[in-house]
Amino acid sequence: MRIRQAVAGTHAGAVRPFNEDAVLRLGRVPLYAIADGMGGAGAGDVAAQLALDVLKQNAVGIRERNLALAESRSSENRRALSRSFDTMFNRISQRIREEAARRAHNVMGASLVLATVVQEYAYIAHIGDTRAYLWRGGSLQRLTEDHTLAELKLRRGKITHAEYKNHPERHVLYQSLGANFELDVDIAEVRLQHDDILLLCSDGVVGALDDEQIGQELQPDDLNNSLRSLLRSCIKARCSDNISAVLLGMEGEAIPAYAEESPTLPGVPAPASPDPEPVEVRGVMFSALSADDRKLLAPFLTEQTFPAGERVVAEGDPSRTLHVLVSGRVHLTIGGAPLGDLSEGTVGNLSFSQDRLVRVQAVAKAPTTTLALTRDAFDALREAQPDLAARVASAVVDERTRLIDRLASRIEAVFCAVRGD
Repeated sequence: MRIRQAVAGTHAGAVRPFNEDAVLRLGRVPLYAIADGMGGAGAGDVAAQLALDVLKQNAVGIRERNLALAESRSSENRRALSRSFDTMFNRISQRIREEAARRAHNVMGASLVLATVVQEYAYIAHIGDTRAYLWRGGSLQRLTEDHTLAELKLRRGKITHAEYKNHPERHVLYQSLGANFELDVDIAEVRLQHDDILLLCSDGVVGALDDEQIGQELQPDDLNNSLRSLLRSCIKARCSDNISAVLLGMEGEAIPAYAEESPTLPGVPAPASPDPEPVEVRGVMFSALSADDRKLLAPFLTEQTFPAGERVVAEGDPSRTLHVLVSGRVHLTIGGAPLGDLSEGTVGNLSFSQDRLVRVQAVAKAPTTTLALTRDAFDALREAQPDLAARVASAVVDERTRLIDRLASRIEAVFCAVRGD
């Protein structure tokens, strides 16, 4: 079984002027997620993006859990994946609380749903009222339960389905990221079949369309058109919320038995080698490294892609991930003031000790690919290859110095323009 096609989209919707949803696609793990922020512009969008940033930082760990499951789908490995999701969601919740306190926001949180695929099984984790569905043979099956007071009352038989549709507590969450207590994350497991579609969506989609209408929009042979049609139908229905969806189309049968002796990348066909193909180490920052150094460094980097308009780095992010630009272009701002575009170099920051906050925001101006180096990955590199880690650290410092010099010139130009010089 493999993911034949993966598409994702997000839109502010028919009413709201800003978008508090965020979408994540990491095909190499594979890991897909939707975060739906709460708190309005400057809070909800930050919370949603922060949730996805923490997921990115933990992508290597998820991939390792997936590989263990691909080798042996034992109860121990399944519990380990579940525990890792639980730990990660609570870590995200803690980071949102810290960011809310730093920004003095009383209301700042998010719902989150994610999916990963290991051979013929999909694993879903969620908190809040973002949802996951399975489309099979024209029928749509819901895989998650909303953590809302109205749905809780419905499950306990205190209200009817008719009352639920317009219940005032339908959007009142009793569990969400950022809450001041430990979260109890819901985990679902589903065995996949050929032509199945996994759908992740924000509550704006289900607020605009019922399950039958959503199912009618999905066609396994053309997920791009299905996604466009789904979003258009939501907007046509005058949805009052942001709308986001991820569609994963499945193809093939279960991975054959020999794969148990040769672990493969989950969710994709078995490669010729039991080891996953490493990323190609490229980018200006790594130009001084030898070919041997690049081969050693490759397993510690994660290739990430960002569609035009998606935020790569946000102001106020912790300095735990450095993105090396390898293609595309990003637009830089500081405090809302434009600093110009960047097509090579780095964005974000990697502090080797205590966190510092990222000062410059970078948004993809065109489809952009980066090689991400996280602090966890660098710490692992330092343990495995201390000499190489020292050379990479030196390259990071040199690149940050060059970027600071460029930004200083651009900031001075901005100030001159404001003063009218």
